[in-house]
Amino acid sequence: MKAAMYYGKEDIRIEEIQEPQVRSGIVKIVPAFNDICGSDVHFFHEGPMAQAPSFNGPHPLSGDMPSIILCHELSGIVQVVGEGVQDIAAVDHVVVEPLMVDGTCPAGLKGKHNLCE
Repeated sequence: MKAAMYYGKEDIRIEEIQEPQVRSGIVKIVPAFNDICGSDVHFFHEGPMAQAPSFNGPHPLSGDMPSIILCHELSGIVQVVGEGVQDIAAVDHVVVEPLMVDGTCPAGLKGKHNLCE
């Protein structure tokens, strides 16, 4: 599959990457619509923002290493549901909230995941 890969300030490349595999707690979505987010534009022009994971090591929650895939705002149809996923089924129409949080910071404990550290 093709993806917009972020390598650093003013360094975004469209590349062929291996399609991610569905694992426990994850669903596979076939995108219907996606766009370039304002944070993608900031990444391109200014580099990583304060909220961005370190580009010197793995993301603290996902374990993913840089580079990162941009264009994280999308809607689509669930194609495959990973083990342990509840309340979502294949063929459900979904909109993605592109946050990865562990819910342990003060904001997360209040359900304000968009403000998590």
